[in-house]
Amino acid sequence: MAPELIKKQNRYNEKIDVWSFGIFGLEVANGNPPYINDKQERILMKIIKFQPPSVNERFSKELKAFIKRSLEKEPTERASVKELLADPYLADALDHKQEYI
Repeated sequence: MAPELIKKQNRYNEKIDVWSFGIFGLEVANGNPPYINDKQERILMKIIKFQPPSVNERFSKELKAFIKRSLEKEPTERASVKELLADPYLADALDHKQEYI
């Protein structure tokens, strides 16, 4: 859940989807969702109080930067969908479509 939803600062919008996509990216990359062993109340507190989790070190700097842009805690600083689609990490995605499939 995006920090701004937990704090009840914003209603649902595109930036919340971007946050969710970043969390999904972490889950795929790291094999588990962040804070998997914590109770829900503790997870919500960690989302609000701490820096967002990151992709482990074995992944490319491009993926790390992409996830980081998706998980900016401040929604105004978080990348938009349009910005993420233009991100270097996805720049050549169409060239590798078959590999992704």
